[in-house]
Amino acid sequence: MNRKRRAVPALLIITLALLLPACAAQEKPSAASPLPASPSPSPSPSVVAPAPSPKVTYFVRPDYAHLTPYEPEKEVYTRLSEEFMPELVPSDDYGPLLPYVGSLVATEIWGEFYKYGLVTREGMIVTDAVYIGAYQRKDSSPIILTKSAEPPGENGELKPVMRYALCAPDGSWITPFIYEDVQYFDKVILLMRDSETNDIDVLDYDGNLLYNTKTKPDFAKLPPDTFGDPDNPEPVADFYTGDGFVAVIPWDSDSSKFYFNELIGAVTFLDFEELGPFSEGLAAVKKDGKWGYINTSFEIVLEPAYKYAGDFTDGRAVVGLPTRESAVIDRSGNILFKTKYGKLSYDNGRFAVCNDDLKLLTIYDENFQQVFHSKDAEDLKVINRGDVTAYVYVRGQEKHVLLGNATVTIPKEYHVYWVNDRFIAYGSQTLGKAVIATLDGRVIAERTDFNGDVSGYTANDGRVFFICENYGSRGNTTVLDETGKELFSEIGYVWFLPNHDLFAVNARDHFAYIDTDGNYIFRKSHLDSVPD
Repeated sequence: MNRKRRAVPALLIITLALLLPACAAQEKPSAASPLPASPSPSPSPSVVAPAPSPKVTYFVRPDYAHLTPYEPEKEVYTRLSEEFMPELVPSDDYGPLLPYVGSLVATEIWGEFYKYGLVTREGMIVTDAVYIGAYQRKDSSPIILTKSAEPPGENGELKPVMRYALCAPDGSWITPFIYEDVQYFDKVILLMRDSETNDIDVLDYDGNLLYNTKTKPDFAKLPPDTFGDPDNPEPVADFYTGDGFVAVIPWDSDSSKFYFNELIGAVTFLDFEELGPFSEGLAAVKKDGKWGYINTSFEIVLEPAYKYAGDFTDGRAVVGLPTRESAVIDRSGNILFKTKYGKLSYDNGRFAVCNDDLKLLTIYDENFQQVFHSKDAEDLKVINRGDVTAYVYVRGQEKHVLLGNATVTIPKEYHVYWVNDRFIAYGSQTLGKAVIATLDGRVIAERTDFNGDVSGYTANDGRVFFICENYGSRGNTTVLDETGKELFSEIGYVWFLPNHDLFAVNARDHFAYIDTDGNYIFRKSHLDSVPD
């Protein structure tokens, strides 16, 4: 009996010894994983634990031979001095100066904005990016420079206050930064010391101080802020310039209208309902609901008798007759041509007549000889490009562009972006297409997947260039020459400076000037001052 009881434990020990190696061979489940269902064990005395696998080490050696090393874009500029240059030092040696967009700055008052500096035509920096603004109204005009001054307000808080200066386009002179605002007119530039009291320095375009308005008694009669209020962006008057005179039309109906002689500072108040700009010595004025003309002595030379009166060009003006006819008159008021229907317009030596629904179009040359007539023209538009005028109209499913003696026909759904006496650019944002062609129909460039605008520019040597600005996701802008060859492409805004024969580029990370051969004469990164 005792032997049988001892045999049972011994049998259990032997059984467990056989089962344990088999259990050790099973993978231990992860604590984070659900336990798998256990299969019915059927242990066998022949099952043994597997031998451990040998440790293997892998070595990976990457091959970079087929990759192009990254090279950042090179900066292209020189410096007048290696020292920081916070001010323009006047000099006669710079040549033409150009504003450039420099660093990007972040402030609590104004948020993010660019700062500007000045660089020569050869790419030499003469002023670091210290200005809040630097721009020219025209390529050859003086440069307006802006700095900030922030005196504490009533409660001690800082308020942004702008101060302006003016410098010569060649950097030969610069005014102090003491002015509240700047106003360009035909012959002079107004620098406002105190706009509320009309305390203004008047300079010519060579930087000569002609006079201060405090020395002119007539200016004491003008209402405050006549020529602008720096604290109010809304204008207080309309200005029409021409022949050295400014017609000032205050928005306040109780204020009198007047002409301002730019060069001598004389103010002449006139009792007319409307004043127009002077052109070829005559200006249109309105009295008792009718238009006439005055001379620069403010004498009426053509009595108010017209329904409307245009500016004189080449000794001719378009007027509306009391008989509801449109006419062309000379400086003496003689009628040279008139039409009984529609609207009459004059552009670059050609007269166009169309009826009120823009369907009947007739064009005459400067001698009033008919050069074109259509009875079924629709949607007439006039495109002026400097000394070139094109008439665009629709007939059926086609759009016709009449330019001189040439007519270009394009599909009706296409828009005319630009045209001159040699080329036309047209396209459709809906169709994602832009075409540049000669007036005889030869296509020199065609762009697809295009959603933007095309503009053309003529360099001083007569070559024509096209800026193709795409408004797509990347916003890239491509510049082509007149053969259709790509000059350069940038992701950013591109414009042309005709007097300098340069393209200006304000890209996402840099500013550049590029010549008409595609060479970078100046390139400077914005990234040296990107805010956190």
